[in-house]
This record gives sequence, structure tokens and C-alpha cells, in this order.
Amino acid sequence: MPVEPPILNLTEFILASGFFAGSYVGSIYVLQSARLDSKDKSRDDPSVIKARLTAVSASTVGSLLGVATIVWKTGKFPTIVDAIRPATECLGLVLPSPALRPLLLTPLLYLGPFYTAWLDKSLPFMDHWWYKRDVVERFVSWTGARNYFISPLTEELVYRSCIVGAAKLAGIGTKKIVFLTPLWFGLAHIHHAHEQYKRLGRTKKALQRALIISTVQLGYTTLFGWYASFLFLRTGSVITPILAHTFCNIMGMPTIQDDVRQHPNRKLPIWLTHIAGIIGFGFALGPWTRS
Repeated sequence: MPVEPPILNLTEFILASGFFAGSYVGSIYVLQSARLDSKDKSRDDPSVIKARLTAVSASTVGSLLGVATIVWKTGKFPTIVDAIRPATECLGLVLPSPALRPLLLTPLLYLGPFYTAWLDKSLPFMDHWWYKRDVVERFVSWTGARNYFISPLTEELVYRSCIVGAAKLAGIGTKKIVFLTPLWFGLAHIHHAHEQYKRLGRTKKALQRALIISTVQLGYTTLFGWYASFLFLRTGSVITPILAHTFCNIMGMPTIQDDVRQHPNRKLPIWLTHIAGIIGFGFALGPWTRS
């Protein structure tokens, strides 16, 4: 919840959050090996992934220390040791409360995709699930480390712990925190438009495609940011949005039309389970995150 009285003013909050978001994105362009400066270089190249993960990890640690320093200095604590507990609470580096129910929210939202995975027999230990392909090759790789471990961890630590934490220190209201701070998260993905534009050949068509992709990304990252910020504020812990972020990355975007084409005889239950998941999520969002 917002700090009363605030220890940051609005200008200081904007500067701090801009620095946290900007340094996270900017860090991947500091190292030459992290840049996509040729058509042949992909963001999925192991060397690029390793360089970028190193850069964003260092940036994340710096941002966390930045918030801790703000709490220490502006909170007028005698020593940095005295500031550790309030700093960790501000950053959400504590266990969530309640602990279990919020973790079930995101799977509930994916009720429809779970149903179609059951139809496909691709759920764990079913006929079309293969441990080597679906676990080892997917998770035990540099792309797996980026998509399911390091990126969700560092992004939530920066865009939830640090930016939302700074918003609380500025006394910003809960609704504004939930709906406005995720814009930093959405805007941070716009740099992908430039990378797409370069990779696709710097043509007019490449620009159009890059803008479309980035607009879609801005939309769903902002939506997820609202949800993640809500979870962070309700549970007081960054663990919950980190796990939600990881789960969403694993499941991906729902593909209802593709699912219906693949299972035309199950069109109605596919739509019903997707709708039921969304409605159930809406009804459970408040009660399941209430302490």
C-alpha cells in the first residue's frame, strides 16, 4: 500500500521509474555481443541470450539496490541494516499472503487451453507428451532459461518490485499503481519494433509489420502488467507475479480458432471452457487474493 507520508515526490518517482525501466532495456545494448546488428543475428542465438541475460541481471541488481538506498536515505534509518526489513517489504521480497490461492488464478484463466491440451493428449504423461521434447529440450536450453526463468524473474523484479515499490514510496494510490505503472512494462517492449524492422530488411513492409507486432505486444504486456501489479499489491510479494509471468510464458497466447479447426466436433466445449476460465478468473480475482 502507498506510504504515508510519501518519501518521494511525483517527479522523483517518474525519474526513478524511468531510470529502472530505461536501464533494463538499455543494458542489452551496452554489450556488443547483445546487439542484433546484422540480419544473420537472432535474439535466439545462445551468445546473444547469454550476453543479454548478463546485462539485464546486472541492471536488475542495480535497480533493487537503488530502491533499497532510497528507503535507507529518505526513510532516515540510522544504518543500512535498519533499512533492510522495510526495503525488502517495499520490494515484495517476502512470501505471499495468502500463499496458495493466488497461484491458482492464472491456471484458472487457462482452463480452455488445458481442455484442448487434454483433447490433444499433450498434457504431462499423456500419449503425445514426451519428456525429452516437452521438458528437456524446452527448459534445459538458453532460450528456456531466458523465457521461463531469467526474464520473468528480472522483469518482475524491475517492473513490479522496483517501479511499484517506488510508486508506494511516492504515496501513489492503488488504482493508479495498477493501471499506470505497467505502461513502463509495455513501453519497454517497443524496442523490439526496431529489432524487427532491422531484421526484416528496413523496408516499408518491414516497418509496417514491426509496428503491428509491437502494438500487439504493447497491448498484452500492459494487460498482463495490470494483473501482475494487482497480484503484487494484494499479496505483498513479487513471488506471485513472477510465477504468473512464468506460467503465461509456458502456456503462450490462447489459440481458440486453431483449436476449433483441429477439433471441429468439440467446438462448443472448447468455447465454453475458454469462457468459463475467463469468467471464473474474474469472480476469483478478488476473493482468492484477499488476505
